[in-house]
Amino acid sequence: RPGERVELTGAFRAPRPPSNPGGYDGLTWALRQGLLGSLSVGGPDGVRILGPAEGALAGLRRLRERLHGRILARFASPEAELLDALLLGIREPLDQTLSDAFLETGTVHYLAISGSHIVILLGALSLFLRLTPLGFRARAGVLILAAAFYAALVGFQAPVARSALTASLAAAASLFGRPRAAWNALCAAAIAIGLYDPSQTFRPGFQLSFLAVAGILLLFAPLKARLEARLHPRGRLGRYGVDAFAMSAAAWMAVLPLVAWHFHLVTPVVVLANLIVFPLITLGMGAGVLAMLCPDWMAGPWVLAARAALQTLDGTVRILAEVPGGHVYVGDFPVPLLAGAYLALLLVAWRLRG
Repeated sequence: RPGERVELTGAFRAPRPPSNPGGYDGLTWALRQGLLGSLSVGGPDGVRILGPAEGALAGLRRLRERLHGRILARFASPEAELLDALLLGIREPLDQTLSDAFLETGTVHYLAISGSHIVILLGALSLFLRLTPLGFRARAGVLILAAAFYAALVGFQAPVARSALTASLAAAASLFGRPRAAWNALCAAAIAIGLYDPSQTFRPGFQLSFLAVAGILLLFAPLKARLEARLHPRGRLGRYGVDAFAMSAAAWMAVLPLVAWHFHLVTPVVVLANLIVFPLITLGMGAGVLAMLCPDWMAGPWVLAARAALQTLDGTVRILAEVPGGHVYVGDFPVPLLAGAYLALLLVAWRLRG
């Protein structure tokens, strides 16, 4: 289990290059993951548990395992597997057809702990802290610690590390009375992750995470202004629709060429899907956290609320994946075409912002 030390006896195999042209390249994948190879253990006799590992990270792994157990105890399948992915980043038990539906609707980033998860959890914590007697600076300090703790709990993958670092820098700016500079925070996070683990920069998760935020910073404001000028939204619901559509479109435009290049998939339905999926994710995660942390006598209502949100989310994503033309698979295309697509996107951004 996570957080334990084990001794393994088996056959070691070094990673191998593809056996066929264009096939799976296990060697490149292993190098990017920092892996020396794989060890095949013949059976239970090849595994000996030595006891709990020492150190803070091992303790966090054990805590994550206990929280995973609380979810399994209070939720039935498939809600438990979906909540595991949303809160703890445990995706292995998730139903493959549901995982494919998230991929085909362009909302698969919700299954990998990333910016939206940090925003939801820190936003909820911020609202709670306003009810306490803590001052402004103390609240900012708590948010910084909470971002670091959650990133460590779920593993320092590039999307969550980027989100935690940028959120912490924004809170630190408030803490020291400095203006918030979004581009500075984004670039600082990229530099920090690149220095800590240079191989991250070659991974799709790193590239897509930073591109999506850059797209929002470049395109959200001009897209929102044009939508408001044409639609004249009224009320909170109208303003939410415009904001959500503009943000979803900005992020999708930024990652579209790279997603097509890496995964051979184009998902125009994501612009609509995010309008529906994000509120369900927010409700499911919020109620799920309370259901997981509350004592048994208080957990019942939160379990019901989280279950309703997760079941609705499951059905919604599956329906959106079946929308005609909502996703299209594409073939390989050369790197110069990818570079040309981003040059065109920069020209569009310059024109929109002008």
